[in-house]
Parts: sequence; C-alpha cells; structure tokens
Amino acid sequence: MNQIILRMASRRLAMKTEVCLLLPSVRADRTPENEYAFTGPFRVLWLLHGATCDYQDFLYHDRVLPMLEQRHVMVVMPNGLNADYANHMEFANGYAYTDFFFEELMPYIYANFPASRSPKENFLAGYSMGGAGALMYGLYRPELFGQVAVLGASMRESDFLKPYLLLTGEAFRRLAMQDPRRFPTEYGDPAQGITRKEINMIARYDTVQDYVNSMECTGERFRDAVENGMLPRLLFCCGELDGCCEKVRQIQDYVRENKLQNVAFEIIPGYGHDRGDVAIRRAIERMEL
Repeated sequence: MNQIILRMASRRLAMKTEVCLLLPSVRADRTPENEYAFTGPFRVLWLLHGATCDYQDFLYHDRVLPMLEQRHVMVVMPNGLNADYANHMEFANGYAYTDFFFEELMPYIYANFPASRSPKENFLAGYSMGGAGALMYGLYRPELFGQVAVLGASMRESDFLKPYLLLTGEAFRRLAMQDPRRFPTEYGDPAQGITRKEINMIARYDTVQDYVNSMECTGERFRDAVENGMLPRLLFCCGELDGCCEKVRQIQDYVRENKLQNVAFEIIPGYGHDRGDVAIRRAIERMEL
C-alpha cells in the first residue's frame, strides 16, 4: 500500500494537523477488465487511534499494513491528540475536532482522493479512545457509514449522574476531585474511581445535564437511536481480559433483551487491552473490508 502523510491547516482546530492515508497500490499487470478494482473509487476505512497515541501506533505497534495490503480499501488515520474526538471550544482558540472531521477532513478526502462516497463503502473503526470516538460519530451521523466497529471500548453511561444534573460543570469538578471514588469510571481503576479525564469531559459543559444531552454521552445516544430506529450497524470487539469487557457484555445483554438485529459482538479469549492488533484484525475480517 502507498502511505501518504497530509499536513492540513484546519480552521476548526485552529492549527495544523497530520493525517495518514493508506492507498492500495496500482498493479503493474492491470488490464481493462481489472483496472477499476485497483484505481478506485476505493472503499474507505476511517480509523481512529487511542489515547496517548497517534496514527503511527497503527502502523508500527498494531501493524495494520499486512492486514490490509490484499484488500482494496483506502485507510484514513487522523491524529486526534488526547481529545476524545470531541469539540473543545474552551481550549485556546477552540479545538473543534468533531467539526474538523465532518466539515473539513471528510470533504477534503472525497474531493482529492479516489474515495467512494457511498455510505455502504465507508467504514468507521477505532481502538480504545478511538473506539469511543467511533461509537460517538456513528451515533451522531449514522447515515454516513455502512458499519462502525467499537474496539476495546464501551459506552459512556450517565445513570450515576442523575442526582447531579443541575450542578454546573465546575461544581461537579470540585465535587469529583474531592473524592473521585464516589463516582464510577468507564475505563480506569474501579478502586480509584472516576479519572481526571472523565471529570474534565463532564465539567467543561455548562451543566451536568448539558453533558448528558451531548453527543459524548453515548449510552444515552445509543438508547435514543434504538427508540428512533436510527441505530447504525455496530460491531463491539474486545479481549476478555480487557477492562471494558464487563461493560461490553452488559451492552450485549441489552441487545439480546431488546432483540436488536444490527449489533454484533466478539469477545476474544485470552487477550487484554494491550493487544489492539488482535481486535483490529478481527474487525477487519468481520467488516469484510
């Protein structure tokens, strides 16, 4: 595959950012009969990395190239820093990552590369923080993607916030920082309670209710999508030793109880959160890329 590094000047991010593209190589032996398959338009895999990482982790730690080299798919791997792929308007001049992804990155890719615009040929996947981001984006814009893979991640629940909905974000921050153990964590050590990053996610909204109403609160948005008949085709995949596995199993129980047809699961025996490569490989196979 051909590797291209884009350095984009983004108004939505108020800075320059890098995006890595992988494009299928054009075969030297192509003929009029097979030329279309190797020159596009290509199916597109939008691949979101985890926290503390960047796209290079997919290349050198997870080694996605061997997984994809025989598949005629274009891969787009943006750098999301540690921003949960959300809008952070309170940071500096504003760091609106969601807006960047949908308003700048996707239109640029479609306009300048042989990428299929068909939703059925666009796939969204992410690992860890990227998995949470993929679920958030898939629930936000389900009409854009044929399938969404949530890898090494679960949903962000909000039931524990019900007594605090009227608090301002800053009031919640002070309360949670006094004793984080009074609130559960989605991905941290349960004994330590809610993490600073999770506190910040909630506290940057004007009120706790505003967070619950936002696209970031994916547990609520998932239930909304079920009620509205707008649930995208989803795949949840994680290792059985991953800290998020218990929550993924709870989602699986909910899906069974409600007889939802377009949500699939794969729990991989013997693996933990450090083996994202295994989850990514399984997702690539399950998504039929």
